[in-house]
Amino acid sequence: GFTKDERRVPSADELKELLSHTGCGKVALEKTADGWTVTLLDGAQLDLG
Repeated sequence: GFTKDERRVPSADELKELLSHTGCGKVALEKTADGWTVTLLDGAQLDLG
């Protein structure tokens, strides 16, 4: 989505950089005594909505 007033198609280099932070491999799940811990790796963000 667009988060700034500037609306444009990202360059190939921008897309390459952004896509390096995506994918299920950027989410680590670890079982703990209390349940599960979720860690987001390499600057990844999780959007639940």
